[in-house]
Amino acid sequence: MEKKTIKNDFFECQYKIRNFDINPYIEIKRSQILFRILNKFILILTHKLGVEIFSIKKNYIRTLTNIFSSWLFVQYSREDNTSDPIIPSGKMNMATLKMTIIDMMKFDFSISKENREVIANEIIEQLNMKEECDLGINEIKDYLSSTYYNSIKNKFNVYKYIKLKKTKKKENHIDFFQMKIQLYEKITDENICKIIRNIKISQNVYNKLKAKFNIYQSSFKNIDFDTLIWCLLYRYITLGSHNHQLAVIPNVMQKFKEKINLNVEVFASGVNHYLDHYCSLFYDIEKYFGSLGSFFDIVPISGLFGFNPPYENFIMEKGTEKIIKHLEESEKEGNPLGFLITIPIWDIEGKKIMEENYNSKPGKNMSIDYAEYKTITLINNSPFLRVKRLIPKNDFSYLDYFNMIYKDKTIQNTYVILMTNKHLNLDLDIIKNISFKHVSENHN
Repeated sequence: MEKKTIKNDFFECQYKIRNFDINPYIEIKRSQILFRILNKFILILTHKLGVEIFSIKKNYIRTLTNIFSSWLFVQYSREDNTSDPIIPSGKMNMATLKMTIIDMMKFDFSISKENREVIANEIIEQLNMKEECDLGINEIKDYLSSTYYNSIKNKFNVYKYIKLKKTKKKENHIDFFQMKIQLYEKITDENICKIIRNIKISQNVYNKLKAKFNIYQSSFKNIDFDTLIWCLLYRYITLGSHNHQLAVIPNVMQKFKEKINLNVEVFASGVNHYLDHYCSLFYDIEKYFGSLGSFFDIVPISGLFGFNPPYENFIMEKGTEKIIKHLEESEKEGNPLGFLITIPIWDIEGKKIMEENYNSKPGKNMSIDYAEYKTITLINNSPFLRVKRLIPKNDFSYLDYFNMIYKDKTIQNTYVILMTNKHLNLDLDIIKNISFKHVSENHN
């Protein structure tokens, strides 16, 4: 796999290149396959465990869809997942899904603790995700080479119109572009039709991506900008990853950029990135907007990188192990390297501190047992730990870039952590004292 190196005054890293064909018909085909796998997933789990344990906080379909989405994100972090940007390939990681299923069974008092693992193993075997995904990838390959696809692949038209969205404050509104598409092929699947009807993007994000596109497009093959936007939004909506578009608020990112030279976000997207350089899931599309691809495909050499991963145990743990590895290597090489980390407070000690000192507990129904929470153990035991702040959920805001809404109260208390090698010197007071709380422009 080809590699590139990017270097400027503030950071240096290497990244791998993964390319796939980009076309609305291919995206729709992928989603058809993904929804088929999801439907089987929901059918097997509800047949085996019923719907009640998945209906405690949300509708059971929503809960199971979120669990499936988390499983997908775990697969996307694997280095051997190279055959398709959406349908997983290679050796499947089923351990995190198994752990989630076992944990959910604790809400069913008719299932003894001793039987949970046995039942989980039976479910994993019935799901047969490896075979289902391999079948899907072969379908995509056959589709791409088919006479039918090649006869219709250019028969579409993407266009947009302005759609006004009012906020809770009557004097405020946000302008969105509704992204529409005319297709030669008739779509009958209601789930897909619903996605197609609801693809939108704020004008601010659209204009940001347009500016990036104008910078990077000359390095790649010619492609229509609005088609890229449509395909990118369609993918993220298909994955049900709206919560993965939450990001640290812009004024905090700007201060970190100005004061301590934070220059790369390693878990972002074309939609929610703030800095000029970022890592994201879909290099094939997001390279047109400055993405370096997956964090797990890059080699950070020097500089300060922001680490705000999805709140999924495996991804956080694997990402932290990667951070420590690169800090060790960069220290030996004499390269200044550091990572600014935001992760949830899930460990027993951290939760106890938040409850005793801030009267701040996890959000309603956040009763999952996170066991050891190896991520924070790795960080606490590392010689590279410089700063560790514990911030109550009421004092940490996120911006939802999909809907352009500030989330001023989250369901998780948050760690803000700085890890660096001895060669990177920063003003630690910036990190120790900065406020992560959004203040409305109308706030007096």
